Amino acid sequence: MRTPAPLLGLLLSACVLDNPKFQESASGSGSTSTSTLGATETETATETAGATSDVSVSGTGSTSGSTSTSTSSTTTADETSDGASASTAATCAGDCPECTTCVGSECVPEDMGEECGESLECGDFVAGVFITDELTAQCLAFAPAALRGACDGAGVCVEADLSGCAGTGAALTTCDSRCVRDDVTCVLGAHAAAIELSGLCVIEASTVTCAAKCEDEMGGAQELGETCDALGDCVELPPTGCGDYLCMEGVGCLSSCEGPEDCAEKATCVDAKCTEK
Repeated sequence: MRTPAPLLGLLLSACVLDNPKFQESASGSGSTSTSTLGATETETATETAGATSDVSVSGTGSTSGSTSTSTSSTTTADETSDGASASTAATCAGDCPECTTCVGSECVPEDMGEECGESLECGDFVAGVFITDELTAQCLAFAPAALRGACDGAGVCVEADLSGCAGTGAALTTCDSRCVRDDVTCVLGAHAAAIELSGLCVIEASTVTCAAKCEDEMGGAQELGETCDALGDCVELPPTGCGDYLCMEGVGCLSSCEGPEDCAEKATCVDAKCTEK
């Protein structure tokens, strides 16, 4: 006997509603649906957050790039500034004269007292003639010292001179003080290298203080000679009798006459010669 379809539906519904296993199955199915939905929402949120994070990181990268660009721009600006300074410092036409320096486009005076000019070596110049003891004369150089000029504050170099040299140094030449010549070349400021013995002393000749001396003898006058030798020393010569002639201090025995006064008492002057009477 076949059950009618409407009645079969009602019976199935009643069985489902009254069977606990069907209820648990239905409950589990709902949980699965809810879990799936939650997972879907979570994954969606995670993907959204990830996208946001990516955007944030991208933004940070953009900021970093901006900072790098700014730093590069600053460095370029500094280099440009340094280049401009170098360009400004080199705008003076040619080299600035001594005691001036280039500022901007002009040569301006350096501070007063700045060293300038060539070095002056004091030891290269003569200090003068010095009598070191009663019978010794020396031509001395200045004591060694290197001097430099100084800027006057107005752009002019005041060169060093011998007024800045002090003290005496090496003896350039030496001789007997009685043989020093009147026209010495050993003078203040002369070049030391040019000084020679003959420029200080009389050589192989007499001077006022190193000359013949006379002595009267019963037989006539006698010359006690002195002369400067080849080394500039005053040396005595052997005594020399003057015969019929007079002896004059500083000159010695005469060798001619202009009148009887040039002859010894026992002689007279005849034809410029002293002869016995």
